Amino acid sequence: MSETTFFIRGRNKGNERKIILSSATLLVGKAPTKTKRIKMKARLPLNGKAGAPDWVTNAMVFVSQSHDIVSPQVEFSGFDIVFSDENLFAEAKARAQKCQLRSFVIQEAGESENPDVEMQFLIYAPFSRGLWQWCGQMGGEEFWAQFTQMDEPDAEDLELTGDDEEEEEGEPEDPEAA
Repeated sequence: MSETTFFIRGRNKGNERKIILSSATLLVGKAPTKTKRIKMKARLPLNGKAGAPDWVTNAMVFVSQSHDIVSPQVEFSGFDIVFSDENLFAEAKARAQKCQLRSFVIQEAGESENPDVEMQFLIYAPFSRGLWQWCGQMGGEEFWAQFTQMDEPDAEDLELTGDDEEEEEGEPEDPEAA
């Protein structure tokens, strides 16, 4: 796990957040596997309530005071996300497993006279028909999402990110560290 944390479960269900799905895109990998993923752009309104990690709180305060944009250099892997579907007729909730969260931006949004601060980020999830259908129905809507950090990501998940530059410059692996 990374040293930086995302919203974590606490006394007041800190890992459950109200988000807005801005868009969803289908990504198809290279042949021969043509692995499919869903890239979702999400917006999370920040209200300054307790439970936010320090990196989010600090960026939110900076943005609200300076009216500038902050792009924290954080990425998360291995998240299971359960999306609520209270507005839909089906009982089941949409689920996305082994997701990656990245490309975070914290900025002002809304009215120029009284702007709100929100966090935008991308969610990369393995393709499933249920999740794809749910994204189509919930695009532009606000709903609850529960983010649960699972185990370390698999080597296969890390390959999907395309971030292999550190391997060349990094120190040799310590077999006892694993």
